[in-house]
Amino acid sequence: MSKPLYILWMMINLSAWVLFGICNAQEDHTDLMFVGEDLKVMTIASGREEGAWSAPAVADVITQTQIDLGVSTTLSDLLNCESGFLMFDNEVGSDVYLRGISDSVLFLYGAVPTGSKLNTNYNRVNPYLSMASVKRIEMIRGPGSVLWGPDAFAGIVNIVPMTGKDFQGVKTGIGAGNSVKSKEAYLNWGYENDQWNSFVSISGGQGKKYARDDYNFVKFWGDQDNYLPVSPELRYGDQTLENPKFFELMGNAGFGDLFKISTNISFYSKPYTRQDLPGDNLVWKEEHEALSGLVKIEGSKKYTITSGFRWTAYFSWFDTQTQIVDLTLEDRDQVVFGEIVHEKSLLNGDGLLTTGASIRQEEGADLSVWDAYYSDYFSDDNVSFLPYVDLYDYSITTLSLFGQYQQTIGPVDIWAGVRGDDYKESSGNVSYNTGLSWHLAEKWVYKATYGNAFRTPVAKQFQEEKTDMENIETVSLQAGWRPNQKGQVDLTGYISRLQDMYVQDPAFGLSEPGRQNLYGIELKANYSPLPLLDLGAGVAWVNNSGDATHFRYNDYSYWEGGELVDHYINIYEPYDYGARILFNAEVIYRINKQYTIRAECRYVSERNAHYLLNETTEKYSDVWLFDLGLKVLNIFNSSLDADIFVKNLFNRKYMAPGSFGPVEGEPFSMGLKIEKTW
Repeated sequence: MSKPLYILWMMINLSAWVLFGICNAQEDHTDLMFVGEDLKVMTIASGREEGAWSAPAVADVITQTQIDLGVSTTLSDLLNCESGFLMFDNEVGSDVYLRGISDSVLFLYGAVPTGSKLNTNYNRVNPYLSMASVKRIEMIRGPGSVLWGPDAFAGIVNIVPMTGKDFQGVKTGIGAGNSVKSKEAYLNWGYENDQWNSFVSISGGQGKKYARDDYNFVKFWGDQDNYLPVSPELRYGDQTLENPKFFELMGNAGFGDLFKISTNISFYSKPYTRQDLPGDNLVWKEEHEALSGLVKIEGSKKYTITSGFRWTAYFSWFDTQTQIVDLTLEDRDQVVFGEIVHEKSLLNGDGLLTTGASIRQEEGADLSVWDAYYSDYFSDDNVSFLPYVDLYDYSITTLSLFGQYQQTIGPVDIWAGVRGDDYKESSGNVSYNTGLSWHLAEKWVYKATYGNAFRTPVAKQFQEEKTDMENIETVSLQAGWRPNQKGQVDLTGYISRLQDMYVQDPAFGLSEPGRQNLYGIELKANYSPLPLLDLGAGVAWVNNSGDATHFRYNDYSYWEGGELVDHYINIYEPYDYGARILFNAEVIYRINKQYTIRAECRYVSERNAHYLLNETTEKYSDVWLFDLGLKVLNIFNSSLDADIFVKNLFNRKYMAPGSFGPVEGEPFSMGLKIEKTW
């Protein structure tokens, strides 16, 4: 542990034990472990069901009730209303920031990691994941590699799908509007009988077109064998983008806790237009398609009252297809994974020892790495050269051993864990975490955590035979106050230290490794002053110090002595932490049993975005956004429900950072969703 983090960690522990001696709280906090959706049950902190309030992590849950009542239609919308999260939907996918770190959240679907080595923001949970089949969304802020391995970097988001235990019968829904999902339909079916349960959901629809949908540069890649482009007179025409499309099929079946099989198959295509500078006459089409899926088998069995096993095996794949003008690139990433976990309760139930082992085999084919930025070749003066792209295959086998121990001592929980990964592509890594959770009577909880995590390489790094993995160390200190079931306040402070950190630029590729220190504060509060009224608010502030982001760019090559020599230039840009201040608030008012109104407000402070390709820095002003929704239940005394929502209620005009330049933020939009339970 670095010296500043070590000093902070010792101060946290010292303050905890001093307070413990003063207050001498004797109450048994195990009574605070509740079971129920509204009380935020989660599983990813320790692998078993527990309340987020008592979990061994800085944790929170978006419940099914919040999803059903929300104005949000996408995962991005939901997470943007959580303290510390910032998501920008751009031309390609989504830029995800948590605690000032971009694209460093490990997304799980049903506890299965998702994503691709091609690009850090190619993730199948964005941008069109159906919310109709989601039971809850679990979140951890801070590293979580001991239980989840590499890539649990800045935090974890686990999308928990419904099962037959959660819903029985048939439910259908259709939606339309002019937001991200312009047309959507779904069908859910659930069944439960004694120990057996099953659930199936089918959804699909059409997305909203990108802001500019016309383009004029339609052909370029001609004779690829001889590296010759199409003649300039054949490169132009007038065409229009198609609408984005998306589809998802998920299902699961299980017998008690002994056995469960689940699957998810999803597809989306997202076409968009590109130009190097706003106002450029040269506009071309690009399109990103992703077909992904998983098949998972899991189960658990107790062999004594205090001991048992859990096992998991899955196969997942992520196939992407990227079209650039008339060139199509395809890559495939697939994973085979197996894990067995043993749990044993010790010391009359006050201790829990979790140990496990896993093996992960990941293979990829045709990961593309450009030697230069391709649009540099689009000039009519170029009739002789095509940009060169390297295609990489890879195979990674990771063997892991891990363990975590939790001990309850009166009102205090203490935990510590370690994980070793045998990962040949790096210099090796050991992940660890430790912390304490101290319940001062029933109303207060104090958490202090320290942990580290690593991130596996992306496509560009496979050019190196061996590379140091990006790593992070984080100390978090949280104080929670829950005076009663009507309200809760959580205040969290953190310091993160990043080493060997890479930043990925759409045009210039991967940066040189650097260092960064981040520190911030997160505050979240919920209160229900009346049975029919819920209030909530959150604010996050982040600051940083460290290296500027350094890129070495091959701007041209030349022949010398019969050898091709690459010429490089050095480019530096300030570190991008997203936005310094984030704020969100919501009001839920249940007019009666039939009508519920929800209002949401979100603030993003001003920020700068640097575009290396254009050598420009764009300053984006701060923005306030307001959304409003109305949910109507049991229309005409039937099982017919309706959701009406309005986003950007006051039609605030603003620009947002895109991958290659400024894009217009989503204007005033509205939609309607009708649902029927059969």
